[in-house]
Amino acid sequence: MPAFRSWRMLSIAWYLRYSGWMANCDFPMRQAVVIGGSIAGILAARVLADHFEQVTVVERDRFPDGPFSRRGTPHDRHLHALLGGGLRIMDRLFPGFDAELAAAGGVNGDVCNDAAYFLPTGRAPRFATGIRVNGASRRLIEWTLRQRLRAVNNVSFVENLRVTGLLSDSEGSVRGALGRSDAATRDVDADLVVDASGRASRAPEWLQTLGYERPPENVVDSSIAYVSCRFKRPPDDPGWKALFVFGDPRRNPRYGVISPEEDGRWVVGLAGASGVAPEADEAGVLSFARELRSPLLYDAISRARLLGPVLSYRNTMNRVRRYERLRRWPERFVVLGDAVAVLNPIYGQGMTLAAIGAITLGEMLAEHGNREGLAKRFQRRLALANRIPWLLATSQDLRHGGTAPFLTWTAQLYTDRLMARMPTDPIVTKAFFQAVHLVDQTAFLRPRIVARGLMPALKRRPAILAGVPPPP
Repeated sequence: MPAFRSWRMLSIAWYLRYSGWMANCDFPMRQAVVIGGSIAGILAARVLADHFEQVTVVERDRFPDGPFSRRGTPHDRHLHALLGGGLRIMDRLFPGFDAELAAAGGVNGDVCNDAAYFLPTGRAPRFATGIRVNGASRRLIEWTLRQRLRAVNNVSFVENLRVTGLLSDSEGSVRGALGRSDAATRDVDADLVVDASGRASRAPEWLQTLGYERPPENVVDSSIAYVSCRFKRPPDDPGWKALFVFGDPRRNPRYGVISPEEDGRWVVGLAGASGVAPEADEAGVLSFARELRSPLLYDAISRARLLGPVLSYRNTMNRVRRYERLRRWPERFVVLGDAVAVLNPIYGQGMTLAAIGAITLGEMLAEHGNREGLAKRFQRRLALANRIPWLLATSQDLRHGGTAPFLTWTAQLYTDRLMARMPTDPIVTKAFFQAVHLVDQTAFLRPRIVARGLMPALKRRPAILAGVPPPP
């Protein structure tokens, strides 16, 4: 009998351990804290509101009373693009967001049917892809999202509070955040802490303070510089809502974009690489636009009136913090958005990657709850979600200098094949835009797209590939 009883107790213990009932027990889901009230923080808070009794967004700034700039988001005055994938997620989290943005002046359109694209290999065809976009300023997008979040009953905001560290219990799990305002310090207790504080995130230092390692980082510096400026849109119809002129890194490394915004504005972005940078004044903008591969952009802005200053930006470095590679990770703490991956802003992926990170966190909470090991699994899944956008950005930037690893070099060759096919192939064009707009990241890797992209290479070498060096 004693042996039987011991065997039975051992079996029960084994079941509890490996069924996950003990090892993956739920932490309480009462209070969640989000560090950072920008777009990544807003979207994360909206997702958490479905799983926690109370969600608190902690922001070091004071929020403006309208769609205006603030100290913590100086880059919002530059050209921003809300990709089709990001718009879909935001409209899912805040039903009617797309329509609300349009009512405030955002310009709706189809990513391909309503825009003109001049590629290094020719002009892309115009047709309906079903990928919906909305041209609006970053300030209007953030303001509209924040107002929608304020309407969620179990979400509150704490402004003018700078988070200086994490609070932990005796077992090393995070139990909240330590904040400091002008008056005093404040402990903010939480069952889950989300760092959405952007590229200035102090998470590596916070982890070190708790006895964890700093994450390794990968950095790719594009050495691309760009300017942003706004023009009053002329009354005549140019035949497109947005215009994109792609440069050729080997022949003419100049890029230009016209994107619509609210209040009848065009926001113009001009970028140059390989030592070719636009000057930050009206004469410099017009001179640079005149040298683009297509004259359409210059023709358009030469007939428009410049509004405000020309703003320059040179911090186009790509950086990803590899949190998923850390052997140890504290429970109840996750990092997302620009705090994990900062990509060259000329590709417009930032807001959409923030949305993907938020929706990924929501899916994991719905599947598993706030269980032991959730935080580490989330960082691994987020790393997978960031992998293709990182490859797309860095494979293009490394064309302008630096040594491309074999995978990056392969991606460069493959995207060149696709671009060579796009002017005459709507199927390849749609798959390309699905991937670039993060609607379907693997669309351009489907077998039939690969076949269509590679088949022309068997007959002749596309002109764009001339001079592409082999991998090291």
